[in-house]
Amino acid sequence: MLDIGVQTARQADPTLLRLTLFGRMEARTLTGESVLPIGGKTRALLAILALSDRKPVLRSRLSELLWSRRPEEMARASLRQDIHRLLDALSPLGVDVIDVQRHTLSLKPALTSVDAERVLTANSRTLGGLLPPDLLLLGELNGIDPAFDEWIDQQRERITLHIKGVCETRLRELRDPDQIDTEAERLLLMDELNDTAWRARIQAALSRGDHARAGAIAENLLKAFERQPDRVPAAQTQALINRVLLPREPGDAADVFQEEMLPGQFVGGADSSASYSSLVHDLGGVNQQKQDVLLIANKNGAEYFASSLASVLFLTFAADAECVEHARELAETLELLLVDLGLISVLTTPSGYTPDAINPMQSYQGMGADYLVSGTLRPAMGGAKPRLVLRVLDVRENAAIIWGTHCEIEVVDLAHTRVMLSAAAQSIKWGIVLAEARRSWNLPRGNLSPLGCGVRAFLLMMNRDGRTFSEIEQLLEHARRKDGQQAFIPMLQSLFFYGRSVCDWSIEEDRCQQNALDAARAVIALMPYQKVYLPMLAAALYLNPKTQGQAKSVFASFMEDAPSDEVILYTIGYYFCTTMECLLAGRMADALLEIEKVRLSPCRSPLYALLDPFFMLISVLAGEGRKVVESGRMLAGMYPHSSGCLVPYLVALVTEGGDSGEIDAVRTHLLSFSSSLTVGRVMRRLEYLPSPQRVLIENALRQAGLPET
Repeated sequence: MLDIGVQTARQADPTLLRLTLFGRMEARTLTGESVLPIGGKTRALLAILALSDRKPVLRSRLSELLWSRRPEEMARASLRQDIHRLLDALSPLGVDVIDVQRHTLSLKPALTSVDAERVLTANSRTLGGLLPPDLLLLGELNGIDPAFDEWIDQQRERITLHIKGVCETRLRELRDPDQIDTEAERLLLMDELNDTAWRARIQAALSRGDHARAGAIAENLLKAFERQPDRVPAAQTQALINRVLLPREPGDAADVFQEEMLPGQFVGGADSSASYSSLVHDLGGVNQQKQDVLLIANKNGAEYFASSLASVLFLTFAADAECVEHARELAETLELLLVDLGLISVLTTPSGYTPDAINPMQSYQGMGADYLVSGTLRPAMGGAKPRLVLRVLDVRENAAIIWGTHCEIEVVDLAHTRVMLSAAAQSIKWGIVLAEARRSWNLPRGNLSPLGCGVRAFLLMMNRDGRTFSEIEQLLEHARRKDGQQAFIPMLQSLFFYGRSVCDWSIEEDRCQQNALDAARAVIALMPYQKVYLPMLAAALYLNPKTQGQAKSVFASFMEDAPSDEVILYTIGYYFCTTMECLLAGRMADALLEIEKVRLSPCRSPLYALLDPFFMLISVLAGEGRKVVESGRMLAGMYPHSSGCLVPYLVALVTEGGDSGEIDAVRTHLLSFSSSLTVGRVMRRLEYLPSPQRVLIENALRQAGLPET
């Protein structure tokens, strides 16, 4: 286990509860009074909430971490007791700082601050507040439970990797050799064999013209690696060592200096104004170029924007000898489907290419890959069908898995297999978008490129928080003005305005519907040959009863080509339209089947979350109100500021004869952050529904006590 720490000054902030997790755990009020719980399990419960990135944590997950060796019922009972102990310990605050829901718990961000959280959100500009690691994260809680011990080790590793990443980013930004030396030494305190830090120290010495010092550092580097024979320097590091240490002909020293010095200008030295390009690769230049996709970059004094968000490289799918050819065909099909979707660049591996055996990720990164797609085709056994396991690995995060699934393969029905791969391609694309959005979260908003604005807006959309709608709209509009040729932006705008139409009751419904329609048409205009976007246009037309005839025609035209090109299926627009057609035709059982297809898909796209309010509403109308009540309870705990799912939840409670106290609680919660919500506004948004269904919903909302106007 690594010792990781940070010394932070007490800040004059308004948070009521301040948690210290490095070294001795502390929980103090604004006035310095300790409110730290007494029991180890109770402290561990508070620590888990504090390190969960402000996201709700399922009670079942808490029970697993803290009472892994107890039966489920006993673990749940113990959790309830410790929740009460924790709330009692924090009662002197006078305000609830923990959001306790039926299925989840979370720490309220506006009222609490956590030292470890400040470390995890630190970037290269705020790194100065971090000191070398000397304190262990939650060291006093070791031994609470085997599952908790494993979890806390993962948290320590996560923080260590983040600090390393921040230090490496700062190394790429620095230009002064003295500052580079300081930052490299900080990094080597955490990782004695960090290639980036060693290369930076050598190159800083070369930038001063001090080749003797560069050679001495290279020799120390070799000695450090000799102490750990299971690790060897990366290929780039070895090349740099060879250039520095091996004998050269007179005049060759300048070549080393030219090739290895950091990009930009340095302070001091006769050649301090020299610029060197090869180090862009040596010090993770591929990462810097990747970051430029999300930042507004300048080329010859003018702004330029990338059309591709990330680059993907397919590894050879693993398979038994008799399945090798089939695995190759599956990989090639998935490659082409991902290319058809756009936004993601698919790289090809040169013939005969072999990655570095010691550090393959660095080799792939050198090829320009951001992500790897790996697959394993498992043969049919015991009467079961062959199974394909797919994973997407982040090259820049030491092959961390960001997406994965497994599904059965129809050997005979090739069309079914292609449809399944189409769904996987869609899910991979949006999984990468989410990963890039999280990676760029700490970048200044003002410096974001159009793609950067788009992925940030998408991540905010997935949070389902109505309080961020204005920010999302501004991000997307800024991106559209900056780059009017990027179809990804109006596509997100269409999805956003559809989502907003069922969540934001403070704006006129016509505006949302028209904006969603205009954005969908803009996507078609930019990509007229991409049939995959036609269902989005049809879905926007379906939202207005006056244009439902056009919607049917657009979708019918689209479906004529569907059997020959399954990549157009498994999109959010496709499922909205198929479910809407069933609804309008009165085939409610078929509508439920369409919803079930989405729920059971092994390759669910994150976009499907936008359909939750619509699917919940259809389920209520089809007589599945009890299921909607259960879903509503869960979603209310996970997304307490999303009214889109709360409205059908409220309708379901009434139609199913739910508890009046629960109905009152849901209605009160809804109106607490959607004060403009009325029966009239909801019904105007639902004019696209058939009249009998509208009457059912209207009566339920009145019965629930929602204001009329």
